Amino acid sequence: MKIYTKIGKQHSIKKFLTLFFSEYKGNYLTNVETYSDIDCKDIQCSAKRYRSFDDMLLIVNTYYKNVSAEKLINILYNLNIKDKRVHVIYCNNINKVTLLFNNSYPTISNSDTNKGIGKYSQKELSEMIKF
Repeated sequence: MKIYTKIGKQHSIKKFLTLFFSEYKGNYLTNVETYSDIDCKDIQCSAKRYRSFDDMLLIVNTYYKNVSAEKLINILYNLNIKDKRVHVIYCNNINKVTLLFNNSYPTISNSDTNKGIGKYSQKELSEMIKF
C-alpha cells in the first residue's frame, strides 16, 4: 500500500518529515493531508491528525524505498521541528501508536507494550532507538 502527499519526495527524509509535520493543532505540530492516489485527489487522511507510526512508515516508504522502522524511529526521535520534538503515544481512538510534535523532550514509553491493531508498541519502538 502507498500513501501520498502533495509534498512529494524531498532531498532528504528529514526535510520530508519537517514539511509533513507542519500543521499546527494548538501547540502541537501534526500532519498535512495524505492521499490514497498518486494524483492526490482521494483524501486518505485529513490534515491535523495524529498519524500512526505504521502509516508514517508506509508514507515514508512511498517516497524513500526500504526505510526500516528502526531507521524511521531514529530519525523522528532526533528530529527538531520549530523547537518541537516527537511524542509517541498510544491512541485509543484508532487503537495504534501515534506521533505528534510538541515543545518538550522527545518522549516514548519503554514500558508500554500496547500496540492495539498496529504493528509496533511504544516499547518496541523505544528499543529500536540508538542513543
